Amino acid sequence: MHKAYLLVICLLAASFTGCLGSDDLSDDNKCYIHSSFDSNENWPYDWEEYCSDD
Repeated sequence: MHKAYLLVICLLAASFTGCLGSDDLSDDNKCYIHSSFDSNENWPYDWEEYCSDD
């Protein structure tokens, strides 16, 4: 299963802490997640640096 989907499941089922560490996610997944959740004011992470301008 794609790690981004696992993250969403973890966010829905429990708190983010301890569910998936950021070291377990690829830069591409961090960018995908950042793009999906950045507009949510409760999202505490800033992973914009993992998104290229390509």
